[in-house]
Amino acid sequence: MYKVMIVDDEDVIRNGIVQLADWRAMDCQVEHVCANGQEALNYATEHAVDIVITDIKMPVMDGLTLASELRRIQPMARVIILTAYSDFDYAQKALRTGATDFIVKNDFMTELPAAVANAIRAIRFDPRGRMDRTLQAERRGHEQAEKRAYLLESLLLAKDGRFAGESRALDALNGMRHMVCCAEMVDDDRRLQGHWSDELFEKVLDGHECHAFRTGSGTGIFVISGTLDDEGFVRRVSARLQELPLLARDLLRVRMMLGVSHPLSDARDLQHALKEAREALFRVADPAEHAVVFASDGGAAASQMHLSVFGGEVVRQVEQAQFDAAWQTLCRMMDVALEGGLPAEQVKSQALQVCAQLFDRLRSFGEGIEAREAERDFYQRIVASATLYSLLGVCADLLRFFRGAELASPEERHYLVEALEAYIHQHYTTSISLADISAHLHVSTAYISRLYKSKTGVSITSAINRLRVAQAKTLLRQTTHKVYEIANMVGFEDAGYFAGVFTKFEGMAPGEYRGYHLPDNKIAAKRTSSS
Repeated sequence: MYKVMIVDDEDVIRNGIVQLADWRAMDCQVEHVCANGQEALNYATEHAVDIVITDIKMPVMDGLTLASELRRIQPMARVIILTAYSDFDYAQKALRTGATDFIVKNDFMTELPAAVANAIRAIRFDPRGRMDRTLQAERRGHEQAEKRAYLLESLLLAKDGRFAGESRALDALNGMRHMVCCAEMVDDDRRLQGHWSDELFEKVLDGHECHAFRTGSGTGIFVISGTLDDEGFVRRVSARLQELPLLARDLLRVRMMLGVSHPLSDARDLQHALKEAREALFRVADPAEHAVVFASDGGAAASQMHLSVFGGEVVRQVEQAQFDAAWQTLCRMMDVALEGGLPAEQVKSQALQVCAQLFDRLRSFGEGIEAREAERDFYQRIVASATLYSLLGVCADLLRFFRGAELASPEERHYLVEALEAYIHQHYTTSISLADISAHLHVSTAYISRLYKSKTGVSITSAINRLRVAQAKTLLRQTTHKVYEIANMVGFEDAGYFAGVFTKFEGMAPGEYRGYHLPDNKIAAKRTSSS
């Protein structure tokens, strides 16, 4: 990585540059930060730096003087000037003193990556560079890997399946063996916000060239490459890919599923390999049992049974509020698709038809904008499903939505209210949420909230807190536990929040309530001891 030094006399600017920029993505790391040019010059006298990002106007030594001095002591270092709109004359002067580029502070986030890339190119191709042979070899290897990554992506994602690239470069790719891996990550807690940790792939596949494409939003494409004369390449890569879901579960606490293509030696076959990997990934139905699926040699025979039979049955069962039966029918449909080796698009097409018929039925009940928005959301999620597992998850949410729609009978609604209250009584000591309740009842959070309020006159959150306060009152009267302990015992993680909720319901704080309900002799004793 390239070593970066940040120089600015304003703490906010200096820290913002360090913390907001994605340095790893730019192949850089921040080695040092300074408040003025003199501090930076002192550091550069003792330590090698590749890129210096400096303000112009600073006390002790300004950025122009620093740029000039750096040319003398570290001629290979590249300087990027930070400037305000009013400093353009200074910026032009800085370029004449040897600065590589300048960026406007207000546009820092958008301009920095390009400026850093320019600086890195200048370093790489500077004829004055006196790198040792090991470093030269490393950088040549890095450049070659970057070139291969560009060619792989072009071949992989080209719309016409062809790439009019350099024949010599294609020959270099064909001198290697490649495997395509499609992956999906399910992050229930949304801690990773849909972003991949490419480092996990790199660490597990250490020793093999691995390029990531279109990662993000829970899915990714990876190409793993090795030399043709490496006889153990396929065996090693396959074994390490089997480890990935386990590591993702233990280290990242997410579910990871992989579909892997056959190995290929002709880079022009990459699009076919990508299709293989996607179809293999789609066959992941239960990641707890099989999280990695490899492209089969012959492929299963296509099922002769039409999925529309199942789709029609699901719609009929939902219309009759037989949601558990509808779920079982959907699971059987997915089993048939898996066993028959049906293409992903065919299975998704049937799921889309079920979705369309159910929403047509809902619109006949007068549902408007909310239903249209929900339908669009379900369509998008079905199309984006990369595995049978994720498609089943979308179908489960679809059933929850319709279980909570006005198609439900009065008896069904009464049952839901009773089931909700029973769930609250069983789990009030834990940090239950509306999402937990809706998942348990297989309905949407919006619907169950609306239904419960209409039937009881209070919100679900208020009902939970009322029950917790009632249990806390009993504990305050009958035990000697401290207030914060009782708060925790009845499901409040924060004692201050508990005190506020308690006071709202009872008109007094928990400590006052306990004192008020102490026996007279204890109150008298307490007053005597305090006097």
